[in-house]
Amino acid sequence: MSRHQSQSYGAVAQALHWAIAVMIIVQFGLGYYMEDLPRGPQKLELYDLHSSLGITILALAVVRLLWRLAHPAPPLPAHMPAWERTAAQVTHGLIYALILVQPVIGLLQSSAADAPVMVWDLIPLPAVIGSDEALGEWLAGLHTIVGNVLAVLILLHIGAALRHHFLLKDDVLRRMLPGRSSAT
Repeated sequence: MSRHQSQSYGAVAQALHWAIAVMIIVQFGLGYYMEDLPRGPQKLELYDLHSSLGITILALAVVRLLWRLAHPAPPLPAHMPAWERTAAQVTHGLIYALILVQPVIGLLQSSAADAPVMVWDLIPLPAVIGSDEALGEWLAGLHTIVGNVLAVLILLHIGAALRHHFLLKDDVLRRMLPGRSSAT
C-alpha cells in the first residue's frame, strides 16, 4: 500500500465517504419519517430498512477507518490557522465516533425492545442484551440525541467544506470529489 501524501483523497476513500454520506442522509429521512408513523407493517418495514442501513454504515465506517489508517488524509492547506485545523480534526473525530456508536445504540435498543434485527433480510443478528422495556426507551432517546448531534456535526462539516470552496477558494472540497483522486 502506498503511504505517499497526495493532494486529494483516493477513489476508495471517496467512494466510501460518499456511500456513507448518502446512506446517512437516507437514515435521517427515515428516522424522522418513521417517528410519527402509527405502529403497523409499513413502520416495521421501514425499521427493518433503517436497521439494515445502520449496520451497513457501521461496516463501511470500519472499512473506511482501516483504509484511512493505511492511506493518510491529504494535508490541510497551509493557510489554515491552528484553531481551524484543530476544529476540523475534532469534528472529523466526533463524526467518525458517532457514526460508529449510533448503529450500536440502535442495535442495543432493538435488543432491549425485543425486536430482532435481520440485515437485508439475509443475516439475523443475535440479541446483544435481554429484553428490557425501560432500557429500550432510554436507548431510543439516546439514539435520537446522538442522531441530532451527528446531524449538527455533519452540517458543520458541509458548511466548512462549502466555505473552503466558495469563500476561501481552496481545494479542500474538490479533493473529496469523484474524478479528483490519487492512485489510492
